[in-house]
Amino acid sequence: ILWFRFTRLDAFFALTVCLLLTPALVSALEPSARTPRLTQAERKPLQLGTGAILITVFAVGAMLIPAAPLMARYASCLPIDGPWVPEPEAARFIALNRLTGRMVTWFDWGEYAIWQFSPALRVSMDGRRETVYRDETIQAHRRFYAADDTALPYLRTLDPDYIWVPTRVPIAARLADAGWTSVFSGPISVVFARPGAGPFQPVAITTTTAVRCFPGP
Repeated sequence: ILWFRFTRLDAFFALTVCLLLTPALVSALEPSARTPRLTQAERKPLQLGTGAILITVFAVGAMLIPAAPLMARYASCLPIDGPWVPEPEAARFIALNRLTGRMVTWFDWGEYAIWQFSPALRVSMDGRRETVYRDETIQAHRRFYAADDTALPYLRTLDPDYIWVPTRVPIAARLADAGWTSVFSGPISVVFARPGAGPFQPVAITTTTAVRCFPGP
């Protein structure tokens, strides 16, 4: 029953139901078109098909009725919210200054950055994890965020133009001492650039609580 919690499976469920019901629908329609009166043997496929349709309609209705309020919320706006979301000003800063090149990204923000800034920016990590990146790369990024002894040597191997990480991760406090320049600093994230990069146009931090709708920023 846990699959009910994963809405990305709904499309596959609908396709599967349609494929499985196709023979029943065909057999249900063909006898009625050929003969006005059906024998008991001919009625059986029709009854089975009708039963399957009714069960499917009931099951779909049972799922849609409780989901209706949630679906109505997304009718006009697909909100960008949750604890993972960076402040919108960071995205505005990156877009306003047309940053290009390689960017070391926080794991949770990689796909957001790809959507907003690709192909101008190439990210070092995103939420696809094992499907795209080797386990060694994932673990190296985790050590980088934690600012262990391998963090700065690993950063040199990545050779990025920019770094975008949360202000709360340990590496954010060490990058300035390592020669990186903070070019944007907000309540959630900070963007670092190579020494001498810029100049950059600043973006003011606002306190608005308006709902952010996809595609954002």
